[in-house]
Amino acid sequence: MLFDLDGTLIDSVTSMADALVETLAARGRAVTVEAIVAAFGPPFEEVIASVAGVSLEEAADIAAAYGPVYYGRYAHLALPLPGADALIERLASVEVSLALVTSRREDNAHSMLAHRGWTERFPVVVGHDTAAAAKPHPAPALHALAALEVEARAAAFVGDTAEDMACARDAGVATIVGLTHLRSEGELRAAGATHVATDLAAVGSHLGVPIARSGAQS
Repeated sequence: MLFDLDGTLIDSVTSMADALVETLAARGRAVTVEAIVAAFGPPFEEVIASVAGVSLEEAADIAAAYGPVYYGRYAHLALPLPGADALIERLASVEVSLALVTSRREDNAHSMLAHRGWTERFPVVVGHDTAAAAKPHPAPALHALAALEVEARAAAFVGDTAEDMACARDAGVATIVGLTHLRSEGELRAAGATHVATDLAAVGSHLGVPIARSGAQS
């Protein structure tokens, strides 16, 4: 099982956008939370370049300034989405190997897994700087599959953006589940989703590991 992180397992999209709004405002650039959320999916530097209208070089500088802002004041707001802990534990109970395939830098992804107590559950972590290319290129999914020693036809991928779906599709992943938190069912299916779900309980049902629906988790 390959999972995206932000917007898939943790409710971090708004807090990330809020931190970026603050970071850009300090540089005299006014960008709305809505514009940032709409741009999520590609690597973070590309998101910054898109919404702020800057070069990738300047976006990298902004991303470096963003890190202390986010991890200093916003990261604690990123809680697991309802059902995340239950689904992860259920998959572990039936000995399904898990990998994280995220558009965060790998070190930032490890930090969030440690914060949530999920490090042991995800022995493979692929960030946008891990593989030869970032999502939507298939390289991150292929890297994770190779590390897990699993064939694509025996794997599933869960994400919430078109970039996630395309990455999994082009890697040949058999089951691709799109969460409709940010993107519509039509957009996700057009990008390669074989299934769509409104929440992680529905994801569990698609994967044959049903879990109970629950409220917010801490």
